[in-house]
Amino acid sequence: MNITDRRIAFKKLHQTGCFVLPNPWDIGSAKILAGMGFKALATTSSGYAWSQDLPDGALTRAAVLAHLKVIVEATDLPVNADFESGFGVGADRKLTTKEVSLVALSPVATGEPVTWNYAGTAEFDASDYVQRNFNLVDNFRFACACPKCQLEMPVELASKKDLVAHFDELAKAFIKERLAQMLADDPTSEEAARLQGLVKTTRFSLN
Repeated sequence: MNITDRRIAFKKLHQTGCFVLPNPWDIGSAKILAGMGFKALATTSSGYAWSQDLPDGALTRAAVLAHLKVIVEATDLPVNADFESGFGVGADRKLTTKEVSLVALSPVATGEPVTWNYAGTAEFDASDYVQRNFNLVDNFRFACACPKCQLEMPVELASKKDLVAHFDELAKAFIKERLAQMLADDPTSEEAARLQGLVKTTRFSLN
Protein backbone atom coordinates (compact mmCIF):
# COMPACT_ATOMS: atom_id res chain seq x y z
CA MET A 1 0.00 0.00 0.00
CA ASN A 2 1.12 3.53 -0.68
CA ILE A 3 0.91 6.22 2.02
CA THR A 4 -2.56 7.39 0.92
CA ASP A 5 -3.93 3.84 1.06
CA ARG A 6 -2.41 3.36 4.51
CA ARG A 7 -4.09 6.53 5.78
CA ILE A 8 -7.44 5.31 4.46
CA ALA A 9 -6.92 1.88 6.05
CA PHE A 10 -5.96 3.46 9.37
CA LYS A 11 -9.06 5.64 9.38
CA LYS A 12 -11.24 2.59 8.69
CA LEU A 13 -9.69 0.79 11.67
CA HIS A 14 -10.82 3.65 13.91
CA GLN A 15 -14.32 3.47 12.46
CA THR A 16 -14.78 -0.27 12.97
CA GLY A 17 -14.08 -0.50 16.71
CA CYS A 18 -11.12 -1.25 18.96
CA PHE A 19 -7.82 -2.60 17.67
CA VAL A 20 -4.35 -3.25 19.05
CA LEU A 21 -1.29 -1.18 18.05
CA PRO A 22 1.90 -3.12 18.82
CA ASN A 23 5.20 -1.24 19.16
CA PRO A 24 8.11 -2.31 16.93
CA TRP A 25 11.48 -0.71 17.62
CA ASP A 26 13.36 -1.90 14.52
CA ILE A 27 12.85 -3.48 11.10
CA GLY A 28 12.88 -7.03 12.43
CA SER A 29 10.25 -6.47 15.11
CA ALA A 30 8.06 -4.56 12.61
CA LYS A 31 8.15 -7.47 10.15
CA ILE A 32 7.44 -10.03 12.88
CA LEU A 33 4.43 -8.07 14.14
CA ALA A 34 3.12 -7.63 10.61
CA GLY A 35 3.51 -11.39 10.08
CA MET A 36 1.49 -12.05 13.22
CA GLY A 37 -1.50 -10.37 11.60
CA PHE A 38 -1.62 -6.95 13.21
CA LYS A 39 -3.40 -4.38 11.04
CA ALA A 40 -1.28 -1.35 12.04
CA LEU A 41 1.84 -0.47 14.00
CA ALA A 42 2.88 2.32 16.34
CA THR A 43 6.45 3.41 16.99
CA THR A 44 7.77 3.60 20.55
CA SER A 45 10.04 6.44 21.64
CA SER A 46 11.18 4.59 24.75
CA GLY A 47 11.68 1.25 22.98
CA TYR A 48 13.85 2.77 20.26
CA ALA A 49 15.76 5.01 22.68
CA TRP A 50 16.56 2.05 24.94
CA SER A 51 17.71 0.02 21.93
CA GLN A 52 20.23 2.83 21.32
CA ASP A 53 21.36 2.80 24.96
CA LEU A 54 19.63 6.13 25.62
CA PRO A 55 16.90 7.16 28.06
CA ASP A 56 13.44 7.96 26.73
CA GLY A 57 13.34 11.58 25.58
CA ALA A 58 17.06 11.78 24.72
CA LEU A 59 16.70 11.29 20.96
CA THR A 60 17.01 14.28 18.65
CA ARG A 61 14.31 15.33 16.22
CA ALA A 62 16.45 14.15 13.29
CA ALA A 63 17.02 10.74 14.89
CA VAL A 64 13.30 10.24 15.56
CA LEU A 65 12.36 11.22 12.00
CA ALA A 66 14.97 8.82 10.60
CA HIS A 67 13.62 6.04 12.82
CA LEU A 68 10.04 6.72 11.73
CA LYS A 69 11.12 6.42 8.09
CA VAL A 70 12.74 3.04 8.80
CA ILE A 71 9.60 1.65 10.48
CA VAL A 72 7.26 3.02 7.80
CA GLU A 73 9.35 1.44 5.03
CA ALA A 74 9.66 -1.91 6.86
CA THR A 75 6.10 -3.06 6.06
CA ASP A 76 2.97 -2.02 4.16
CA LEU A 77 0.99 -1.41 7.36
CA PRO A 78 -0.22 1.99 8.59
CA VAL A 79 2.10 3.45 11.24
CA ASN A 80 1.14 5.72 14.12
CA ALA A 81 4.13 7.89 15.09
CA ASP A 82 5.30 8.45 18.65
CA PHE A 83 6.81 11.89 18.06
CA GLU A 84 7.45 12.50 21.76
CA SER A 85 6.44 16.07 22.71
CA GLY A 86 6.69 17.38 19.16
CA PHE A 87 10.15 18.94 19.65
CA GLY A 88 8.68 22.40 20.17
CA VAL A 89 11.34 23.35 22.72
CA GLY A 90 15.08 23.05 23.08
CA ALA A 91 17.77 22.84 20.42
CA ASP A 92 15.34 21.52 17.78
CA ARG A 93 12.74 24.24 18.29
CA LYS A 94 13.97 26.49 15.49
CA LEU A 95 13.47 23.60 13.08
CA THR A 96 9.78 23.15 13.95
CA THR A 97 8.42 26.71 13.96
CA LYS A 98 7.55 26.78 10.25
CA GLU A 99 4.16 26.73 8.58
CA VAL A 100 2.35 23.42 8.75
CA SER A 101 -0.02 22.15 6.08
CA LEU A 102 -3.10 20.32 7.36
CA VAL A 103 -5.18 17.94 5.26
CA ALA A 104 -8.91 17.84 6.06
CA LEU A 105 -10.40 14.33 6.24
CA SER A 106 -13.87 15.69 5.43
CA PRO A 107 -15.17 18.66 3.39
CA VAL A 108 -14.82 22.11 4.98
CA ALA A 109 -17.29 24.77 3.86
CA THR A 110 -16.11 28.28 3.01
CA GLY A 111 -16.04 30.34 6.19
CA GLU A 112 -16.48 27.30 8.45
CA PRO A 113 -14.37 27.58 11.64
CA VAL A 114 -11.59 25.00 11.86
CA THR A 115 -10.10 24.09 15.24
CA TRP A 116 -6.72 22.45 15.73
CA ASN A 117 -6.64 20.57 19.03
CA TYR A 118 -3.07 21.44 20.02
CA ALA A 119 -3.83 20.42 23.62
CA GLY A 120 -3.54 16.80 22.54
CA THR A 121 -4.87 13.90 24.61
CA ALA A 122 -2.64 14.13 27.65
CA GLU A 123 -4.01 13.15 31.04
CA PHE A 124 -5.18 16.52 32.27
CA ASP A 125 -8.51 18.30 32.69
CA ALA A 126 -8.91 20.23 29.43
CA SER A 127 -11.87 22.11 30.91
CA ASP A 128 -9.58 23.70 33.53
CA TYR A 129 -7.80 26.87 32.34
CA VAL A 130 -4.68 26.35 34.48
CA GLN A 131 -4.20 22.68 33.56
CA ARG A 132 -4.90 23.36 29.89
CA ASN A 133 -2.44 26.22 29.61
CA PHE A 134 0.14 24.55 31.83
CA ASN A 135 0.14 21.72 29.28
CA LEU A 136 0.45 24.16 26.37
CA VAL A 137 3.38 26.00 27.92
CA ASP A 138 5.11 22.76 28.90
CA ASN A 139 4.80 21.24 25.42
CA PHE A 140 4.50 24.15 23.00
CA ARG A 141 5.88 27.21 24.86
CA PHE A 142 2.82 29.44 24.64
CA ALA A 143 -0.29 30.24 26.65
CA CYS A 144 -3.55 30.38 24.72
CA ALA A 145 -5.21 33.77 24.20
CA CYS A 146 -8.40 32.57 22.50
CA PRO A 147 -11.73 34.07 23.65
CA LYS A 148 -12.51 30.97 25.73
CA CYS A 149 -9.21 31.19 27.63
CA GLN A 150 -9.52 34.95 28.05
CA LEU A 151 -12.96 34.45 29.57
CA GLU A 152 -11.87 31.61 31.88
CA MET A 153 -8.53 33.10 32.97
CA PRO A 154 -8.37 33.36 36.81
CA VAL A 155 -8.36 36.93 38.09
CA GLU A 156 -4.96 36.48 39.73
CA LEU A 157 -3.38 35.66 36.34
CA ALA A 158 -4.83 38.62 34.46
CA SER A 159 -2.05 40.90 35.71
CA LYS A 160 0.75 38.50 34.74
CA LYS A 161 2.81 40.00 31.92
CA ASP A 162 4.51 36.70 31.04
CA LEU A 163 2.26 33.67 31.42
CA VAL A 164 4.91 31.34 29.99
CA ALA A 165 7.31 32.35 32.78
CA HIS A 166 4.51 31.94 35.34
CA PHE A 167 3.70 28.39 34.25
CA ASP A 168 7.40 27.57 34.09
CA GLU A 169 7.63 28.54 37.78
CA LEU A 170 4.74 26.21 38.54
CA ALA A 171 6.56 23.42 36.66
CA LYS A 172 9.76 24.07 38.61
CA ALA A 173 7.92 23.85 41.91
CA PHE A 174 6.16 20.65 40.87
CA ILE A 175 9.38 18.98 39.66
CA LYS A 176 11.29 20.04 42.75
CA GLU A 177 8.61 18.60 45.04
CA ARG A 178 8.33 15.36 43.09
CA LEU A 179 12.09 14.91 42.84
CA ALA A 180 12.51 15.40 46.58
CA GLN A 181 9.88 12.73 47.25
CA MET A 182 11.44 10.31 44.77
CA LEU A 183 14.94 10.77 46.15
CA ALA A 184 13.56 10.08 49.62
CA ASP A 185 11.77 6.92 48.46
CA ASP A 186 14.33 5.51 46.00
CA PRO A 187 17.30 7.67 44.94
CA THR A 188 18.35 5.04 42.36
CA SER A 189 15.06 4.98 40.41
CA GLU A 190 15.09 5.72 36.69
CA GLU A 191 12.46 8.46 37.07
CA ALA A 192 14.52 10.19 39.79
CA ALA A 193 17.54 10.14 37.48
CA ARG A 194 15.45 11.59 34.66
CA LEU A 195 14.17 14.43 36.84
CA GLN A 196 17.68 15.15 38.12
CA GLY A 197 18.78 15.51 34.51
CA LEU A 198 15.80 17.75 33.79
CA VAL A 199 16.51 20.19 36.61
CA LYS A 200 20.03 20.67 35.29
CA THR A 201 18.72 22.25 32.09
CA THR A 202 18.56 26.02 31.72
CA ARG A 203 14.78 26.18 31.58
CA PHE A 204 14.20 24.18 34.76
CA SER A 205 17.22 25.30 36.77
CA LEU A 206 16.26 25.14 40.45
CA ASN A 207 19.33 26.90 41.80
